[in-house]
Amino acid sequence: MEYRETDHDTFVVRINRGQSMMEQLKIFIEKESVRSAWISGIGGAAWVELGFYNLAEQSYSWERFDSAVEITSLTGNIAYEDSDELYIHLHGTFADASFHAIGVHVTDLEVAGTVELLIQVFDDELPRKLDPSI
Repeated sequence: MEYRETDHDTFVVRINRGQSMMEQLKIFIEKESVRSAWISGIGGAAWVELGFYNLAEQSYSWERFDSAVEITSLTGNIAYEDSDELYIHLHGTFADASFHAIGVHVTDLEVAGTVELLIQVFDDELPRKLDPSI
């Protein structure tokens, strides 16, 4: 992973081939002491694990896709639940070689080629608190 600050509290991050995107994000968050931020990005993945949240059942169903996909969009945020547990809330849209797309919550992915992220760090913390109704 390589990154640089381009403007006050705005970073361009490149995650390299073969790396876990979530592991590298956690390293970046720790090094830069990020407490809240917005993430957007593009790139490619060798595999991706995604989750769909069933609101009626209040549970996720997870599925890993073990084929190369283009990351057409990543968007989400960095926050802390109850002020101490890191929560990376990331959604993504991915397209395969047949031009079929899928998009839901992103658990992790292995970078194929590169993943390029723009991370805008906020001065104010974005606290997350579990809402038992959802």
